[in-house]
Amino acid sequence: MIFIDPVSKLRSRKEIKHSLSQDHRKRALISKEEVDLSEAVNFQGKFILTDEGMYSLTADMSVIVLIIQTAINALCGKHLPVRAINELPEMNNEWQLNIQPPPVEAKQQRETYSEKRPAKESDIQHYALSIPVLSKDKQICDFNLSVTCNRHFAKKYMWPTPEKKIKSLPIASPYLIRFLSTLPQSLSFDFDDDGEPDQLSPLQVPTSQRTENSFSSTEFPASGLRIWVKYKDHLRLQILGDSHFGAVFVGNILPQKSQYILNDKEKTAAELNTSSHLDIEI
Repeated sequence: MIFIDPVSKLRSRKEIKHSLSQDHRKRALISKEEVDLSEAVNFQGKFILTDEGMYSLTADMSVIVLIIQTAINALCGKHLPVRAINELPEMNNEWQLNIQPPPVEAKQQRETYSEKRPAKESDIQHYALSIPVLSKDKQICDFNLSVTCNRHFAKKYMWPTPEKKIKSLPIASPYLIRFLSTLPQSLSFDFDDDGEPDQLSPLQVPTSQRTENSFSSTEFPASGLRIWVKYKDHLRLQILGDSHFGAVFVGNILPQKSQYILNDKEKTAAELNTSSHLDIEI
C-alpha cells in the first residue's frame, strides 16, 4: 500500500473538515476539465497537469492503486510499484505535463464488419476480473473490474486471451469493511503505453542528470504506461509510467486545458458546490 497511513497521520476534526473543504473546491472543477469520451477528444482533447492542480491524497485513492496492482498481478504475474509525486526524489517545484488522451474505442457496425474479419493490433480486448479486498476487521469486499487495452498492448506484456472472468487471491488492506463498502464496487480501467518513455521528465530538477533506471524482471514495465479509470462519459488519468521515475500516481491532480480560465460565475459555483463531511473510520 502507498500514500495513506490512517494511524500515524490522524488530525483533529477541525483540521480534517478544513482540508476536505479545500480539496472539494478543486474536485468540483474536475468535471469541467475531465476528458469527455467523444469523437472530438481524439483530436482536441489534450490537457495539462501542473503542480498547482495537486490536492491531498485520500484513502480511496490508495484502494484504487491497490486494486490496479492486484489486477496487473492477476493478469501477468508481475508487480507494479507505484509512488505518489511528492515521494519522488529531486522533485522540481514547478512542472507541467502535457497529456494526449487515448483514441475512443470505435463501435463495430454489423453491416460493415463480419465476426470473422482478421484481427488487428488496434482491436480492443476486454478483461473481467474479481478482486477480493480483505479489510482490517477480516471481512471481504469484492470489487468487479473491467480492464481494456488493445491487442498490441496485451501481446507485448503477455496478457492472456480474454475468455472467462479472472478472480485474484484476496489482498489485504488497512481499512475497515464499513469504509471499503462505501467505495464503488464496479470499476472500469483503460491501459495503454502511448506515453513517451520520459513523459515525467518535467518533474525532475533541471540540474540533475537524467538516467534510465533498471527495474526488476518481476516488475511490470512502467515506461510510457498510462492507466485511466473510465466512467460513463469521461476518463480520469490515474497512473503515468516513466523509464526513470517508474509508475507515479497522478489521480490527485486536477486536469486543465491550457486555455481554460475560470470566470467569476464558475468560481462562485465551484465554491458553493461542497458536500457534507461524513466521519468514516478507516
